Amino acid sequence: MGDNTYKMENLVFGYRKLGHGKARAAAIRCAIEQADLNNDIPYMVFLREELCSESLWYLNGLDVITIFPEILALIDRYPDVSLTRFQKGEPDIIKPVLWLYEALLSVCSDFYQVSLQGYILINLNNAAVRNVTVNHHVPPIQIYVIIS
Repeated sequence: MGDNTYKMENLVFGYRKLGHGKARAAAIRCAIEQADLNNDIPYMVFLREELCSESLWYLNGLDVITIFPEILALIDRYPDVSLTRFQKGEPDIIKPVLWLYEALLSVCSDFYQVSLQGYILINLNNAAVRNVTVNHHVPPIQIYVIIS
């Protein structure tokens, strides 16, 4: 019989052995399902960030649009979420989210179906509130550069 215990690190190492693209994204989705089933909040956030990054660089970027709100919802619900062992180089959970927000703005311009103005304004307001809430400050000039 196989070992059916939950070992997220093994899943991460497993999908990282795959080449970039659809197969790796599918493996990350499976890992997300496992993290969700086990209510593993740090990995629920981390894996969604990984899927967004994979989608942005190696697929069409659509997952960034659909997954980013899930990441924000998780951080809202669990503001003190800890980093995974794979995120130890990050100063906090917010820095990767801000990078994904910038990527989101870039990806939105690729899909004519997405109302860029509405989507940006909603998420910009949410991001601004989060930055103030967690004592992060994005200078106004940076926000201007991102959306211009």
